[in-house]
Amino acid sequence: MVCRLDDVGLVGCISVVKIVIFAPDDVFEEAERLLDRLQTSHGQFYARALAEFLARHAEDRVEAAMSAVVAEAGPAADEFTGEAARKRLRRVEW
Repeated sequence: MVCRLDDVGLVGCISVVKIVIFAPDDVFEEAERLLDRLQTSHGQFYARALAEFLARHAEDRVEAAMSAVVAEAGPAADEFTGEAARKRLRRVEW
């Protein structure tokens, strides 16, 4: 576990896990170029990449987010609007 302190006291702690990644040379080289462009550390870069990958593939998160949006928006005003929304959502890459 790694903890950070500031002048006032404890800021926060995180668990640290080291992971070995085997990737083709072209994927690794592209990741290195992006890492340089983003000016971030390897650890931050790969943690962010893993978090984004998990978010993209967590169906329950996507479903929960969509349910929240639908609940906030309320029912469609008419059948045309509802059908247009369904067609548009089918074209969105998840």
